[in-house]
Amino acid sequence: MIVAGNRLQDYRSVFGDETVDYDAALQAYHRQGPSGDWENSFVSAYAAAHPHEDWAETFAHYLHMREGLASTDARGLQVETELLATDPFQGSVVSRTNDSSDGEFLENVNRWCVISRVVNELNRSMGQPDFYPFKLSTEVVQKLHFVHRAICNVASPTAECPNDQFGRAS
Repeated sequence: MIVAGNRLQDYRSVFGDETVDYDAALQAYHRQGPSGDWENSFVSAYAAAHPHEDWAETFAHYLHMREGLASTDARGLQVETELLATDPFQGSVVSRTNDSSDGEFLENVNRWCVISRVVNELNRSMGQPDFYPFKLSTEVVQKLHFVHRAICNVASPTAECPNDQFGRAS
């Protein structure tokens, strides 16, 4: 885990207490499954098993989004967002850090939501399951933002997050 020092309390406020017995949590998850409303707080059902799994699943999801956006940008894919009925996430979702890169992070999350919706519609038109079957709730976006900030802190601990850390290359 990238989190250390005073960031540990921040981590716990976002992901939960990682000192909870891991084996017992996994046994309970495999016995009972996730809570019925797991989609409101977690990027995947398995993320609900334990804070370490929540961190790992969120981190992996962040990397999927980042690389997916880099791929679409490299191929020049542009989607007219006005044509799709979407409710973009607003700045208040990530306004905790007051870093100017927060707006870019949110812009990229919103771009990903639009692109994944288009790809899902293409898959459905071909009789295929959704390519991207995940729901990004406000809480999940906040967790993704925490991962983003943790990566930025390692990449540039004394300055704002470099612009190429998520989505478009600079």
